[in-house]
Amino acid sequence: MSKARDASGNVSAASNTINVTTSAPAVDQPPLVSSIQVSPIASDGQTIGGTVTLSVNAIDDKGISKVEFYSNNGGYLIGTRTSAPFSLNWATDPWVPDGSQTLKVIVYDTANQTTQVSKTVIVKNAVTPEPTAYKKVGYYTGWSTYSNFQAADIDASKLTHINYAFANISSDGKIALGDSWADVEKPFPGDTADQPYQGEFLSINQA
Repeated sequence: MSKARDASGNVSAASNTINVTTSAPAVDQPPLVSSIQVSPIASDGQTIGGTVTLSVNAIDDKGISKVEFYSNNGGYLIGTRTSAPFSLNWATDPWVPDGSQTLKVIVYDTANQTTQVSKTVIVKNAVTPEPTAYKKVGYYTGWSTYSNFQAADIDASKLTHINYAFANISSDGKIALGDSWADVEKPFPGDTADQPYQGEFLSINQA
């Protein structure tokens, strides 16, 4: 409210009240950043292996200048992106040891303000080989029957496989018996009339 006075000392009526409000200067805010996305990732939301894609979404009223992707909790710079989309591939095999890894992403705006986000993953690349099942292979020749050593004389409990020699190749390219009498015709004690075949083949199958 104000009044005016002239040279003769006359005072005017009070003027209307004027209220003036001033705003505080706007404060520049740091970037807004999403959580770190990792793909592909196991259903547990943590386990990864091989090459995966890391990405974030980031916005800022003044603009994004760069986005840095780190592994080892910020100890190793994987790569930098200066424009969207803010994503890159991370090859874990064979460079990253198996176990827990904390990923970190730092986003810079054009005023050099930063926002950080992190995510812990489990790297699993090493594959434990299946135990090798050893094969114990014996070798029996059909003509041994003529020396009175029969297939039934083999201790099959010590073997997993028996190779039998020999077979022939017929003129039409099919496998044929090498010695029909020794292979499927020679009778042995305990044979019966309803057997489909005899000989050393039957002895081996019964071993």
